[in-house]
Amino acid sequence: MDIAMKPQAGVVMNRPAVAPKQAAKDVESDSFVGLVRDGFEFIGNSVSTMAGETVKLVENDPMLAFRTAATSLAQSGPVLTGLNSALKAGFAATMPVTIRGALLVGDSLQAYSTMKNPSATTLDKAVDVGAVVNDVVGLAGGIAMLAAGGPVAAAGVAVLGASYGVDLLAHTYRGLKHGKARIDTIRQQRAEEQSQVKQEQNEAKSA
Repeated sequence: MDIAMKPQAGVVMNRPAVAPKQAAKDVESDSFVGLVRDGFEFIGNSVSTMAGETVKLVENDPMLAFRTAATSLAQSGPVLTGLNSALKAGFAATMPVTIRGALLVGDSLQAYSTMKNPSATTLDKAVDVGAVVNDVVGLAGGIAMLAAGGPVAAAGVAVLGASYGVDLLAHTYRGLKHGKARIDTIRQQRAEEQSQVKQEQNEAKSA
């Protein structure tokens, strides 16, 4: 009959000693797992931050996002797949006018929103209203380019081309304003974090 060995009172049962090499491997494994975990957390946070910034950029200048997406789709090929050369040529000729018409609708909505925004500055309103006027002029130039001939069509091309320069100014202004707002937000967050750290340090000293 087997008799279970019970530890006697006051006697400490020694556990098997872990070999130094095995202990070193365990530490190395834990370090590797921690490194991988930190790496994935960093990647996840970076992706989340980039996604958040992209959303803010689109909200700040939605028509730039629309124009970029439409141009990319037109140039990458999915929209033109299966079309013959004549249709592709017609698409290429009318695409600037079509996009200008869509920009007119989008910029009009944005200008209306800006005019109703009590925190919008006079320059904000001027830029957005100016974008609408520029769309109207550019659209008229594009229609003249397609419908007329001779000097009128040439003038339409010039007017439509000039409208892109005005677009660049409007997009640049909105981008710079968004960048300044983001920098101010980051500075405020850092100041709050530093204030929180100092408060915790003072509480620790007084405890």
